[in-house]
Amino acid sequence: MSSSSTALNGHGLNGHVDREVDNATESVPEIYGREWKAFTVYTMLDSFKGHEESGPETGVYGGHTLAWSDVREDRKKMVEENPHVLVIGGGQCGLMVAARFKQLRISTLVLEKNNRIGNQWRSRYPTLTLHTTRTHHTMLYQPYPSTWPMYTPRDKVADWLESYAIGQDLVIWTHSQLMPTPRYDPSTRRWTVTINRAGTSVTLHPSHIVLATGTLGGPKIPPTPGLDVFRGEILHSSAFPGAGSRAFADKRVVVIGSGNSAADICQDLAMHGTPEVTMVQRSPTVVASAEMVTRLLNMAWPDKVPLELSDFKADAIPLKVVNQLHEDLTQKWWSEGLDRELLQCLKENGFMVDMRALIPMVTARLGGYWLDVGCAEMVSCGKVKLKAVPGIEVAKLTENTVHFTDGSSSEADVVIFATGYENMRDVLKKTFGEEIITKAGPVWGLDEEGEIRNAYRPTGHPGLWYAPGDFQNARVGTKQLVSLLIQAIQLGHLDQSGMLNGVNGHRCNGKVNRVNGHTNEIVSPV
Repeated sequence: MSSSSTALNGHGLNGHVDREVDNATESVPEIYGREWKAFTVYTMLDSFKGHEESGPETGVYGGHTLAWSDVREDRKKMVEENPHVLVIGGGQCGLMVAARFKQLRISTLVLEKNNRIGNQWRSRYPTLTLHTTRTHHTMLYQPYPSTWPMYTPRDKVADWLESYAIGQDLVIWTHSQLMPTPRYDPSTRRWTVTINRAGTSVTLHPSHIVLATGTLGGPKIPPTPGLDVFRGEILHSSAFPGAGSRAFADKRVVVIGSGNSAADICQDLAMHGTPEVTMVQRSPTVVASAEMVTRLLNMAWPDKVPLELSDFKADAIPLKVVNQLHEDLTQKWWSEGLDRELLQCLKENGFMVDMRALIPMVTARLGGYWLDVGCAEMVSCGKVKLKAVPGIEVAKLTENTVHFTDGSSSEADVVIFATGYENMRDVLKKTFGEEIITKAGPVWGLDEEGEIRNAYRPTGHPGLWYAPGDFQNARVGTKQLVSLLIQAIQLGHLDQSGMLNGVNGHRCNGKVNRVNGHTNEIVSPV
C-alpha cells in the first residue's frame, strides 16, 4: 500500500510517498508480526516558493504589437550572448535538461555536434526500435499522439526529437563542438570555453556545463592482430547499415557479441537472406521477451495514469528495492511459464543464458542482455549459427578467416564487432583533460547505496554535471536534481559544488531525504 501528499515549507513545495507493507504477506519475514510497517519513506523538493516552473505563455506579446518571430529572436540572442548553462549534447537527455531549465527561466544553450537534431539516432542501424513502452520513453511536456506506436522506431525517435526542440523553443547550435580545454575559475564561478560553431570559434563563460553526451563513449573494437590483413569488411555494430540494402546478401558474417545490438543485427541479416550468420557468445547473457519487459514497465508506467505521477512513484522506490522486485517478479513469471519456451530453446542450442532479470542489468552495466523480438527463433531454426564458449575471444584475423582463442576458426567475409563502447569518461578526458574528469568522478553503475553514480546530482567538480541515461532518467533527473540544484545555487541555498551553505561538509544530492550520501529511505520494516 502507498500514499502520497504535498506540503509547503519555508522554501518551497515538497512531495512525499509512504509505502507500507502488511507483514502477513509472504514478502516480509514473520518475525515482524502482523502489523503494518513503513517500508520506504520518500520526500522530494518540487519547487522553490516564488520560483516555480513558468508554464504555458499566453502567446500574445506586447499587447498584440510584437510578432512571435521577433520575440523568439530576441530571446535567442540573449541566451547566445550569455548562457548560464551550457548543455553538451542534443539527444533526449540534453533536450529535456534544456526544456526543464527554460521552464525555470535558466538561460541555457545546447551544443549538438551533428548538423541536425536527431541525426545521432538516424545513424544507427535501420531496424532499431526502442525496447521500452511509449509511456516510459515519453518526453517532458510533450506527450506523443494517442496513435503513436507502442514501441518507437529509430526514425520516429529522431524526428520527434527534432520537433521537440522546435516545440519547446530551445536554443541550439548544431554542427558545434566544445573544444579542448575548458577552464574553471573558482573566484568567478564561471567556465571559459571555446566552441567550434560550424567552423567559427566562439568563446563563452557559462556558470555550469551539463554533459548530456550519452551514457557510453565511442565504439570499442578490441585490439586484434590481423585487422589490417583481413580482406573482408570489418565494422562496429554502431556502423551497421542494415541488411535491407542487400549488401550482405552473398556474405558470410560473423558477429562478435550476444547483447541487444548483436541480436538485432543477426536477426536483420537472417531475415534478409544472408547465407551464413554466426553469433559469437563470450559470456552468459540475460534474455527476456518483449512481453516480460512490457509487463514490468506497464506496472510502473500504466498508459492511463499521468506520467508525472508514475515517475514520482517509481522514483520513490530505492533502486536496490526496484531491482529485487524485478528479480522476484521475473522468477514468479518464469514459474508460471512466461519465457519458458524461449529460454529452453536457447539453452538447447547451446546458448549460455544468465538467469537474472533484465532491467537491473541496465542500471548496473548497460550491457549483458538482449530483449528478444525474434532472434531466438532464428537461432532455433538454424538461420543464426551460435558459437558459445565461456571466455572466447578473437585471437587473430587472417585474409578470410576469424581465429578464436579456443583454437577454432570460422571463414568470413564480414566481421561485426558488437563489443560495446568505451567508458564515457575516457572520451571526455580528451576535451576536459585528465584532472577535471578525474575530479568529477565516475558516472553510471550503482554506488554503495544502490543509486546511479553521479547522475543528475553534484559531481566532484563545481559547475560540472552529468545527465546520462534513458528518457525516464532524464524526466526525473532534470526535475529533482540538476534543475533544483542549479536553481538552489542561484538562490544562494547551495554553493557552486552543491554543498549546503553554512553547513560544513554536507552535500545536497537533490532529494530531501539524502544529505552527505546518507539515505533516510527505510528499506526494511521498522
